[in-house]
Amino acid sequence: MIVWILNHYAGPPSVCPATRPYDLAVRLQQRGHTVRLFASTFNHYSFQHDQEASQSVDCSEAPFVWIPTCSYRRNGLRRFLGMFQYFVRSFHLGLSARERPDVVIGTCVHPLAVTAALLLSRQYRVPFVYEITDIWPRSLQELYGLRWYHPVVALFSLLEKLHLHCAQLVIGLLPQIDKYLEEEGHEAKPFVWIPNGVDPTRYTKLEPYDGGSSNKLHLMYVGGFAKAHNLDLLIDCQEHLPDHVRDSTTLHLVGDGPERKRIEERARKRAKIEVIFHGFVPKSDLPHYLSQADAFVCPSLAVGVYRYGAFFLKLYDYFMAGRPIIFGVHSSNNPVKEANAGITVTAGDPIEFAQAITRMFSTHPAERARWGVNGREFILEHFDLNVLTSRLEKALKSAIYS
Repeated sequence: MIVWILNHYAGPPSVCPATRPYDLAVRLQQRGHTVRLFASTFNHYSFQHDQEASQSVDCSEAPFVWIPTCSYRRNGLRRFLGMFQYFVRSFHLGLSARERPDVVIGTCVHPLAVTAALLLSRQYRVPFVYEITDIWPRSLQELYGLRWYHPVVALFSLLEKLHLHCAQLVIGLLPQIDKYLEEEGHEAKPFVWIPNGVDPTRYTKLEPYDGGSSNKLHLMYVGGFAKAHNLDLLIDCQEHLPDHVRDSTTLHLVGDGPERKRIEERARKRAKIEVIFHGFVPKSDLPHYLSQADAFVCPSLAVGVYRYGAFFLKLYDYFMAGRPIIFGVHSSNNPVKEANAGITVTAGDPIEFAQAITRMFSTHPAERARWGVNGREFILEHFDLNVLTSRLEKALKSAIYS
């Protein structure tokens, strides 16, 4: 098979924390398939241009085809401009290719990438596969309160309906996207769930965890600084911590994003415990930071799109690190509870989150270590990349040859 994947924010592990597209592409190539992964030269996670634009599809260094787009720091006009540039330039570069794809996958990290994939599939008369990693425009509406008549929402709603109608196959990152398809009247549409997977070789530098100290707690958040992740909760909950927990707890924040400066300012003014900002860390360097944690935190806003499930990228790193987790996400699934790997709290409740931190502080190190072992065993059993690649390969062949 020759597989084209249009994913604006994809990248190699050296510079990109979201490695799923790369991991699946490499494993498909190892099975004899040709994969072209159309991604942006601008890194959405580090906010830097770290790649050179590709001159053609065929001459690119596999699996990447690098599409030049503009830089941005926040959600706004420049980010939308980058989406539009990706749409135009990926489509144009795809048209000039000497090879003919057998299937084209459009990944909805935003809808314009999917539209480019749809147009290319029509040009080459091959199956179009719609991969949903984020539900647009519902996410925009629920996070930012945009109404249905907002121009961006109206445009993306039309594109969403078009993509669903035209897709020969839908790939879902969230475990219950099939419910979303039913709500949209596409319950008969072929669907396959392919979540993120784990590559154990990336975590060999992790230091062993014995549960940490009974009189000191290092909490850690790893991920994007975006509104959906509700990092304000990590500041607000500190008001409700007992004095002995405040005095003995350090919060580490690893990552970057449009909310980082604001969160740093809030922490400077209102934090009751020590808060350390580490900035963006490449995936290859992440084990060093994960090893510093006694427990991880996963806060979130209570938004409706999580009724289709939630399994954030950060959770894979948390589980692989073998440390317990405080999980505060209002979703239809609860991987931390399923794995018996930590404490679950109500999303967005600072008092409950403070109580969970206090409980984690008071938990015997042996129990913390047991939670960590449970999480690591759970992720290795259910999210093996080779199994996920086989699932994807089978679904794509079915779409091509049916």
